[in-house]
Amino acid sequence: MSDIHGNFLKFKEMIKKINLKPNDTLYVLGDFIDRGSDSINLLIYIMNEPNIKVILGNHEDLMIETLRGDSSSKDVWFNVGGFETYKSYNKLTKELKRAVFNYLCFLPLFIIKDNFILTHSGLNLPKYIRNKNLTEIIEFQDRQDFIWSGYNFYQNPAIDTFTVIFGHTPTYNIDSRNSKNNKMFIWHDDIYKDKICLDCGEGFENGRLACLCLDTMKEFYI
Repeated sequence: MSDIHGNFLKFKEMIKKINLKPNDTLYVLGDFIDRGSDSINLLIYIMNEPNIKVILGNHEDLMIETLRGDSSSKDVWFNVGGFETYKSYNKLTKELKRAVFNYLCFLPLFIIKDNFILTHSGLNLPKYIRNKNLTEIIEFQDRQDFIWSGYNFYQNPAIDTFTVIFGHTPTYNIDSRNSKNNKMFIWHDDIYKDKICLDCGEGFENGRLACLCLDTMKEFYI
């Protein structure tokens, strides 16, 4: 799943709905904090669950840079819903603050699982890069490409033999047809067949949380 945005209640409902077991692995594709009211409790829960693997999102990156003392990141972070997260973080003990910060700092930018590439926002794939091998494509990316990619990624071909699964951009903003009765659905690229977006707008009005089973491609919504 992706873009939980601090909604611990919906997250717990989703865990029950998908019947997550200890031998399952849940991948969270970033932006699990901010906008919602329970970001820090959600973060602490996730960081203590060994079968939940998290990828860095732009919201987590803004939190890291803010805690490192970057004032420009702090301004951006607070503007996109980070203030409540920041207040909750500051109520933690010194030891727990350190544990949370260290956890965030070591989040990966991507995970390769079978023929899936999991990342927060996509990849930077200009034409001269797309036909390179996977190692070269990954080495071409910088930190910002993994957490801020957008229109140029999802409107163009991605990588042969791989499907890139990402969040960051609500699916309605990728394709306005991807909404029915004010509810967004997981977006499958029906043109290039190489991309799937899981961000169904949780954290925004009329948004919801989505989850995709990589084994069966079954979709779940809360």
